[in-house]
Amino acid sequence: MNKELKLFPNYPTPVANELCIRALGISESMNKSFVRRTQGTGDYLFMMFWNEVKLSTLDEELLIPSNSLVIWEPSDSHFYGNEEIVWSHSWLHCDGSLIKKTLKHLKLPTKVPIRFENPIFFDQYLLNLYHEVVNESLVDPSIVRSLIEIFLRKISNSHMGAKKIQTPSKFQSIKEYLVQNYDQSIQLEELAEMAHYSVPNFCVKFKEYFGDSPINYLLAHRLKVATYLLTDTQKTISQISNEIGYEDEAYFSRIFKKRYGASPRNWQKSKLKL
Repeated sequence: MNKELKLFPNYPTPVANELCIRALGISESMNKSFVRRTQGTGDYLFMMFWNEVKLSTLDEELLIPSNSLVIWEPSDSHFYGNEEIVWSHSWLHCDGSLIKKTLKHLKLPTKVPIRFENPIFFDQYLLNLYHEVVNESLVDPSIVRSLIEIFLRKISNSHMGAKKIQTPSKFQSIKEYLVQNYDQSIQLEELAEMAHYSVPNFCVKFKEYFGDSPINYLLAHRLKVATYLLTDTQKTISQISNEIGYEDEAYFSRIFKKRYGASPRNWQKSKLKL
């Protein structure tokens, strides 16, 4: 892995009128943390995770394996990180019609992890890009454009060649069932029966397809919904606890604090100050 390197131009580096390199980072190390950007960054973000992290949306929380890339569009919010270990990532902020057009042409997915067997190329292209744009007065638009186009095509080729794990429809239905019925009392035996597996085998298969156990998946979704409900100051902690399926407010507060590092009330206060 390359030595940590970051570039934030004094102003966005324009390349003709169709491409703008805003910032890039190579092998940036992060403390135990979870990044939450509800408004995104207003540009395209390509992020390669070198360690296992969690990627969160309102609908689900995924455990992303190491050597995985996620692409976000300008309007996307970002929720990712690992609060248990120090982790590292490489990233590129860019914008312009060239990015939008090429992503569409190559049919690259956004907001979902793309796993790579050999992702070394990612840092190699970022390093080449860094050397090309670090001195803005000497930027050659043709070279930068070519680097970006080859970079995106390399991602596409690696993505197309990657081995994909197909999720059976019955497991996809069970995941949707958890998301839609998170406020109900759900038993493992019930889910295993839906999949026609024993409970132990069902748990193994569920984690294989979705990166976490069914209980942890349900817990993560409930707590994610709770963070959204906590932004509604008209609701009490007790009401929110009941709405996500926990009659015991004290238990809800304990598991919330364990996950987010603060009680629901203190978490709510910190967000209202922003």
